[in-house]
Amino acid sequence: MSRNMQAILTLYSTLFMRFALRVTPKNYMLFGMHLTNFFVQGRHLIRRLNYERNLNSGALSIPNTAALTVAAAATTAVAAAAVANQSTNLIGSGSPVS
Repeated sequence: MSRNMQAILTLYSTLFMRFALRVTPKNYMLFGMHLTNFFVQGRHLIRRLNYERNLNSGALSIPNTAALTVAAAATTAVAAAAVANQSTNLIGSGSPVS
């Protein structure tokens, strides 16, 4: 995937995170998915830029991805909890699920 495409996907996810919170009712599932995608695409972009920079300088290094992996996992867990809460509210309210 090209560097430009990775940058565009990161920006796209940023814009749709905002959209997910602006609509009524708030769409936490969409927000969580785009937040996770933002972290993943951003990390891929950073890794690519580091690789290209190190390739040109002749010194390659292995990037530390542990913190980002934990952040992505936590984001996914929060999104899943929000969806479960939203589903419980729909079922408990007596309103039909559409």
